[in-house]
Amino acid sequence: MTSASKKDKTTGEIVSIMAEDCDRLINESNMIFFLFTSPIQVTVALILLYKQIGNATFVGLGLLLTLLPLNAWCGKKIAALDKEKTKVQDDRVKFMNEIINGIKVGLKAAISVKEATFKWDPSMKNPTLKDINLTIPEGSLTAVVGLVGAGKSSLLSAMLGEIERHNGTVTVQSRTAYVPQEAWILNASLRDNLVFGSEYDSKRYKKVIDACALKDDLKVLAAGDRTEIGEKGINLSGGQKQRVSLARAVYDQADIYLLDDPLSAVDAHVGKHIFNHVIGHHGMLAGKTRVLVTHGIHWLPLVDNVVVLRDGRVSEQGTYKELLTHDGAFAQFLKDALAHESPESEFIDVKKDKGE
Repeated sequence: MTSASKKDKTTGEIVSIMAEDCDRLINESNMIFFLFTSPIQVTVALILLYKQIGNATFVGLGLLLTLLPLNAWCGKKIAALDKEKTKVQDDRVKFMNEIINGIKVGLKAAISVKEATFKWDPSMKNPTLKDINLTIPEGSLTAVVGLVGAGKSSLLSAMLGEIERHNGTVTVQSRTAYVPQEAWILNASLRDNLVFGSEYDSKRYKKVIDACALKDDLKVLAAGDRTEIGEKGINLSGGQKQRVSLARAVYDQADIYLLDDPLSAVDAHVGKHIFNHVIGHHGMLAGKTRVLVTHGIHWLPLVDNVVVLRDGRVSEQGTYKELLTHDGAFAQFLKDALAHESPESEFIDVKKDKGE
């Protein structure tokens, strides 16, 4: 094929032409053998027939010669039909290719909540969460925001099955790790709190320690990570407890992470480190499904989706940019949050995180 003719052909058409040419070469190579042997075979056959039936042999030979034009016409007709068949096949393949390329494949949902209503106490008159419709795509980072008492922590509890569901469905596809707002600490060493019964992997352990900003804390503890941190973690500050709780979940290597405001107990610098190295798109949990309850509006431009809760209902949901264009519950939440935002958080760069 010339370069000019290739411009009018797709890759599939060129491959099809090459396949047909190869098939013809194979068939013709077989026919060359018959081209030389056929005259000999016909002559031998006629001699043998003549010895058996005499002059009647020439009647059959005449009939065969008479049918030669018909055979030639049939051959041409078959070749033409074969070309038409190839054209129809190409059109069918193109059509199917367009259909397949046009199919929109939805993201697989890691968490799905449909028309669900929840109550902490069955005797409650008003439900805690009502008519919740929510889909969390697999591998995404979703932030849940809202005013105090909007039902953010209750939504995570609903996903865990810890709150009574009155109607609707909740589907959680994979193994889940939960980091509560109030950290729970085991009465054991810091390492035992972090490993929590799993097999100890020194490489993973050190990586988690660094990502959760616990490296400097280990240096000041008397026995390092072997230090007994006591009942309810009395030897640790609130921020340290929260980081140990988060590190325990990260070390567990679950598929879904429900994070109930884990950055609230740490200062802005540590919070930035943890977000970039653990929660964000370049952190240890990258590729995992993460649901982050937060009051920090500076994290919202860095997440995939934002869910806004108001009075126990999903008021709005979408990307940060989409919600900014609406003058709805999210806009009101931002106004209220900006009025109370801590000045120390202003240093945080809200561009897409690329690690530190």
